Amino acid sequence: MTTFGKYGEPSDLSVMRHTFAWGSVVAASHPGLKRARNEDSYALSRSGRTLALADGMGGHADGAKAAQTSTAALVKPYPDEGEARLRQGFRDAQREVMIDARSALGADPSLKRKGLPGAALAALRIAPDLRSFAYGWAGDVRIYVWDERSLERVTRDHAVQGQLTKCIGGVLGAPPDPGEYGVRPVRSDQEILLCSDGLHTYVPEATIRDVLGEAPTREVALRHLFGAACAEGAPDNVTIALVRVDGRAL
Repeated sequence: MTTFGKYGEPSDLSVMRHTFAWGSVVAASHPGLKRARNEDSYALSRSGRTLALADGMGGHADGAKAAQTSTAALVKPYPDEGEARLRQGFRDAQREVMIDARSALGADPSLKRKGLPGAALAALRIAPDLRSFAYGWAGDVRIYVWDERSLERVTRDHAVQGQLTKCIGGVLGAPPDPGEYGVRPVRSDQEILLCSDGLHTYVPEATIRDVLGEAPTREVALRHLFGAACAEGAPDNVTIALVRVDGRAL
């Protein structure tokens, strides 16, 4: 039986804080209240300036592996910066997940009918001057920017009537680069939020905005957001990361 903490979050929720010279990342992931397996994954590069979050698809046994493979591909060392780095990461993630998917199909031909393992994926790369970030996504993992007054969604879901139109893996003949990309400025008074659909499907954006505006710390904000998901039954895995870029670090 699940027990809950002070903010309505699962009592076994582990919130991780990663501090770097340029800023900080606070993140947590939980299977939710209905799922036995957590198929979400998030990863940081060594510098922390690249962050990736993936949601394994379809309840497949290999969905968690697809998510982990995707995030690992995005945070590998690359010679390029910004959008070019993300594009290469998405291509690598697609290639590696499809290798695994074909192997899974060989072991279980019924996956051709049920759907191959795959993942929704979003990632960002903070620029060296800390004044902008490049981002990419495929699926319905979302990126938002919050500025103490408003919550702006940066990505748009690649989905129609609940079915993903873009993702990593998932189908035979998937394109080499399934992502969509962009670059936008960021200020030190803003925060970047990445979240899987276990949050945004069940918790209204107005609630997310209010929690971010009222919580005294980022860790408390994360716990409140998990509590909000639990209040709605948390039927899916939930992963949330908050990124604070501190321009004074220059």
